[in-house]
Amino acid sequence: MDNARKNGSVVYSFATPHERGANPLYINVIPKFRCPNRCRFCRRGDAINGKPNIYEKKAGTSLYLRRAPKVEEIIGEVRAMVPGMSPEFLGYIPEIAFVGLGEPLAQFDLVCETIRALRRAGHVGKIRVDTDGTIKCMVAAQWDGCTRAGIDPARELEAAGLNEIRISVNETNSDDYDALCRPCFRNAFENICSFVNDCVSERIKTFVSFVVNFADGEVRTKSPEEYTEFARLRFGLRPESVIIRDYMASEGE
Repeated sequence: MDNARKNGSVVYSFATPHERGANPLYINVIPKFRCPNRCRFCRRGDAINGKPNIYEKKAGTSLYLRRAPKVEEIIGEVRAMVPGMSPEFLGYIPEIAFVGLGEPLAQFDLVCETIRALRRAGHVGKIRVDTDGTIKCMVAAQWDGCTRAGIDPARELEAAGLNEIRISVNETNSDDYDALCRPCFRNAFENICSFVNDCVSERIKTFVSFVVNFADGEVRTKSPEEYTEFARLRFGLRPESVIIRDYMASEGE
């Protein structure tokens, strides 16, 4: 079935209502929607089963990839999206973001190599990654595309040229995180918090995000105020560095 499925987009763009005036260029490197979490609020399962889902509707394209793209393929698609990429594209793309349905940092080396290639091509604007933050667990387990043990992920991302990261923390303690996000790794929450602190220490502009207004039986998210206070106490982050995401139910719920 997977081999018969049409390959989706690696590079795409759409305006976001959360940041007026922003029109990032998105890079998708995630094969088969891979992710170490099974978050209760996530619609990735719909995408895996080939069903309509909120994110692909917003993107206006399929995001299914049979395999992770190569760096030269990504750069080629960026050039196709923005003719005259080097050096003329500098004024055209204020922001490039590694996102997708799944976990982009599961392809850690590919993300770092692509960031370096974009910087070599002359891009001086923002490059960001949206991540579930479990990269330290993935590195320790050499999970999926994380094949080098013992690396310092935050340091390598900063050295590659990353200047912003958005980390989905989603809860305030391990038990609640495990119930909500259902990670495949033990101690995922503490490793996520450690990674947030590493990114702050590396002077990467760091945001943490939390989903609110979601309930599934006894599993319920907390208030924006609780999450904002947690981010202040645990990471020293100000309210402007906390992203609160309202849960969006799928059609028919």
